[in-house]
Amino acid sequence: MLFIVLIGLVGAGISFFVLWPYGAFIACLGSPLGGSIAAGLAAMWLGWRSAARSSRKTPSVSSEETISAESPASRMKVNSPPE
Repeated sequence: MLFIVLIGLVGAGISFFVLWPYGAFIACLGSPLGGSIAAGLAAMWLGWRSAARSSRKTPSVSSEETISAESPASRMKVNSPPE
C-alpha cells in the first residue's frame, strides 16, 4: 500500500512539472489526475504480480487423490460440555 501512495506522489510531482509550462493553475489541476493515474497503474501492476505468484503456488489435486470432507471438528457435538 505504501508503494502505491509513493508512486501516486511521484506521479503527481511529475505531472505538475510537465504541466507547468501551461500555467500554474493548469499544473495544480492536472497533478492530482497524474498522481491518480500513476497510483492506479501501480495497483494494477501489483495485482497482476500477486496473481501470477499465487497461481504458481496453488497446489493441484491429482485425479488419484481424494479430499475427505470429514474432519475431527465435524464429528464433535455442537452443544457438548467441555471435558
